[in-house]
Amino acid sequence: FFFLMIRRPPRSTQSRSSAASDVYKRQVSTQSTWGYYISVKEVMKSFISIAIVCSIACLTLSQTITRKSEINLAANTYSVAFSRDNQFLFTENGNSQPVIYNVGQNSIAEKLKYLSGYALEAKLSPDGRFVIYSDYNGKVSVYNADTKQLVKQYGHIIDQRFQGFAMTNNNQYIILGDAGNSLKGITHGGAVVLYDNVNQKEIKRLNGVHGRNLEIENIKISNNQKYFIAVGTDTLVILDFESFRILHNLSSEVKGIASAIITPDNKYVIASFENASFMKIFNLQTGQLVDRVGGNPGAVLELAVTSDSKFLITGTVNGYLSIWNLQTFKEVFRFENAIINNKGGQERIMSMAISSDNKLLATTGTDGKLRIWNLNLSAPSNWKQLLMELEDMEQELDRLMF
Repeated sequence: FFFLMIRRPPRSTQSRSSAASDVYKRQVSTQSTWGYYISVKEVMKSFISIAIVCSIACLTLSQTITRKSEINLAANTYSVAFSRDNQFLFTENGNSQPVIYNVGQNSIAEKLKYLSGYALEAKLSPDGRFVIYSDYNGKVSVYNADTKQLVKQYGHIIDQRFQGFAMTNNNQYIILGDAGNSLKGITHGGAVVLYDNVNQKEIKRLNGVHGRNLEIENIKISNNQKYFIAVGTDTLVILDFESFRILHNLSSEVKGIASAIITPDNKYVIASFENASFMKIFNLQTGQLVDRVGGNPGAVLELAVTSDSKFLITGTVNGYLSIWNLQTFKEVFRFENAIINNKGGQERIMSMAISSDNKLLATTGTDGKLRIWNLNLSAPSNWKQLLMELEDMEQELDRLMF
């Protein structure tokens, strides 16, 4: 009986050990198949990740500066400004007849008249309707940017020479910076004045706006018209526009300022220095130092920011041009020896301006030449589309794997 109980089961019936073995084999097969499936997806994900990195690299490489044209102005030019249609450049070239340059024809269109002394700075009004010049005799000349005709001229607003100025969005007010002249034996300087451009009268004045140097050489107003900065060689002050009071005096953070600007998105103040290869970036509202970026081959003399606040263009003492990403504060392109004279020597960049469509860059150098450059700051649409598709595929693989 016992023998019969342990007898072998019929061939048509699968043994327990055999059944268990098949289950184990099916589990192993399933695990192997799932493992293979996971491995394939991991390989695909790795491939997509590499493709994304390569696409980003290609997008970065697409940001470039290339030569377009140049013309000899035969004079050092310290200020340039594009017209609102980007067809003309208004220049300040150290004499009483500033040159208007035709960008499309690469030629001098005409020379402005009626300045009482040599021009110090040229700026376009925020709406692009007017171009404003300050001159050595302390006068302001306002021209119609389209007709190039003199609209008004008024002088001795602060009874002495001034250099830095900026116009408000509605063209009604001008903020002026005192250049620190000595008048009748009394040293003046370090003052900012709010002047009514329509009624031609002084509205507000704030004295004692300076660091270690009395001169206020530049004024910049934020696009939202809440703040403005007063800049001198050793002075960087953030002021409130409405109250005309100092909010943050950053003069202890700076020495030998070459240039300072406010980004169009009203976030940052960026300053460069005559004897340093780095720049400092401050928060406009708090005055706090956000970052210190460097890596330039020489001192950065000129700064210009694109209208979308995505990129910063810098020009150095040895004629280098660079593009900086303002999201990462990293240099993404460098044009070495962009400005070289006929003998092969490096020339310093004196002034710089970006067209409103961010497609052109204008520079002047110590060789007396005005140069126009092509700016390529946007990635080709096909690269953008590829990057978006790759990122979507990566997200889908993540979803399937987990």
